[in-house]
Amino acid sequence: HMVSMGFDSEIVQAVSTDRAGPVGKQGYLLPLLRTIASYRAPEISLTVDGVPQLQRERGYLIAANSGQYAGGVRPVPEASCAQNRLHARFYPYPSILKHLPWLFAYPGWRAVDSAQSRHFCGSEFKIALSDLTYPIQADGDLIGRGSCRIRAAERAIRVLSGR
Repeated sequence: HMVSMGFDSEIVQAVSTDRAGPVGKQGYLLPLLRTIASYRAPEISLTVDGVPQLQRERGYLIAANSGQYAGGVRPVPEASCAQNRLHARFYPYPSILKHLPWLFAYPGWRAVDSAQSRHFCGSEFKIALSDLTYPIQADGDLIGRGSCRIRAAERAIRVLSGR
């Protein structure tokens, strides 16, 4: 459903490092607090369908094909599983203080204020971070470091079958 780099991916990395079995909501508390204390947003470059959109801009990027995320928060409200396109939002939050409004959107189960963010839509996103060791996460799992390429599926993928 989603890929991100920034605050989320640092928490996922911390949870993965400490993990010794199933992780409940309490399993995220210490990694969340540690990430808040040490957070520094990555420098992100983004190319959408071959066209450069971001060049080493510090902030948080989330790409998705679904508007729902993290129990109801909607950081990319334009995203829809019914579309054959990917959507992304870049939040130019270089520090945790700038990131706090995003964090406080969670209890309200509402769309994140996107007034300062930038929206992107396309079939293929190429993402590069200037720090090649910076974590990238997808749906709560680490998928790599430093760069990734995300493509929209050409057709629907059957996940569940009622046969």
